[in-house]
Amino acid sequence: MRVALPVLLLVAGCADRLDGKTAEEWAKELADPGKGDTARDRLAAKGAEAIEMLIAILETAPAKPQVMAASLLARLGPEAHPAVPALAKALKSKDRGVRVMAAIALGRVGEGARDALVPLDRALRDQDVRVRVAASLALYGITGDTAAPTRVLFSTLTSEDPDVRAMVAEAFDEMGTPILDLLVRSLGNKEESTRVSAAQTLGAMGPGAAEAKPALLTALEDPSESVRAAAARALTEIER
Repeated sequence: MRVALPVLLLVAGCADRLDGKTAEEWAKELADPGKGDTARDRLAAKGAEAIEMLIAILETAPAKPQVMAASLLARLGPEAHPAVPALAKALKSKDRGVRVMAAIALGRVGEGARDALVPLDRALRDQDVRVRVAASLALYGITGDTAAPTRVLFSTLTSEDPDVRAMVAEAFDEMGTPILDLLVRSLGNKEESTRVSAAQTLGAMGPGAAEAKPALLTALEDPSESVRAAAARALTEIER
């Protein structure tokens, strides 16, 4: 045992470094304008091997390196499931960028991030619209349920502020979730309120939602009078 102990300590110490660098050292490089891109690319090239280090950065570093660590975890998709607890904790960060990227990463993990459903649900009430959008899409990515993202879509895409509408549409596109596909799918959601919101949002999009016309025509046969009315109004708006 006296011989094995130093070996065990050495192995344990190695787990705190990647390419000879600690989480603090990686974080400093990520935050450095002159070294950040190179450090990010080196970590990205490590793939799943970098997960433990990315978790350490996410848990201990300042905001900028945290955002970059979360973005790298997002790239790994389902492979990043060991980082779910750290990402869920990051949803409470004071930094908006950290909260947004943590939510995006959780959505990319998919079903393996179910332990984060409760904090993501809380994030739907975040004061920042970007966080709400990211959280709603994360819930969609994890559960496949369109209710949350449809509610967020409806509350933002119908905003009178064009900058807000453009920002949310761009965010959805960047996250790989086509708005139109999501809304069309939502027309078949089991929740009546979600189907109504989907139809209303498609109507608010006007001619840009022309590809959804077949789904809206089908919705005219919905058992709910509210859904049928919303679908009819949406078709009228799209034809304008």
